[in-house]
Parts: sequence; C-alpha cells; structure tokens
Amino acid sequence: MWEKLIDSTENYFREGVLVKFKTLDTAGDEYKFALGVRIDHNEDISFIGFGGRTWGYGRCTLPYETRFEGKKYTVSRDWLINNFAAIAEPQDTDDIWVCKSALSLVRKSAF
Repeated sequence: MWEKLIDSTENYFREGVLVKFKTLDTAGDEYKFALGVRIDHNEDISFIGFGGRTWGYGRCTLPYETRFEGKKYTVSRDWLINNFAAIAEPQDTDDIWVCKSALSLVRKSAF
C-alpha cells in the first residue's frame, strides 16, 4: 500500500492520494499526513492535513503545472518530488511515502 514517493512507479496521483512524511517539528517517529482532495470543482486538487489545513494555510489548490499531461484532478509524481520540500518542509526527503488511494487503505485496515 505505502511506497516511497521517490520510488513510486505511478506517473501521477488523483484525489484520495495520501502522503505521509516527518517534519522538523514532529517528535520522534511521528508522521504527518496530507490527503489529496478536490476543492470548489476547479479541476485541480489540493492537499489537506489531518488538522484540517490546506497546504499554504489557506484556500490553496495546486497550480495547473502540477497536473500530469494536463489531466484534470491529477498531480504529477515528478512535480511532487521536485516541489514537496518547499511546500511541506519534510525532515528527510527520502522519507516521504505515498498511498495511491486512502480509501483502499482504510478499507484494508478496517477489519
């Protein structure tokens, strides 16, 4: 279910993608999580942390350039790799993990 972002074989992710990472302000082995969601039906996605904030601490959809080959509701893996550090300030860029579908993760662990 989880794979390192840098090693992912996916070219892009859709809404429902879940990202986990550590930041300098997380204690010990605690991960932060961000869920890819649609906001206001504008054909782009944003990431919302489990604390309810969007990346950038406001109404912040990702720019058009994040799309994979211009496809609606996608974020390119390469764009995430190249820009994640500037957005989320991870402790270790080699310790960023993705789950293609948070729903499948929840279903698998629910029982």
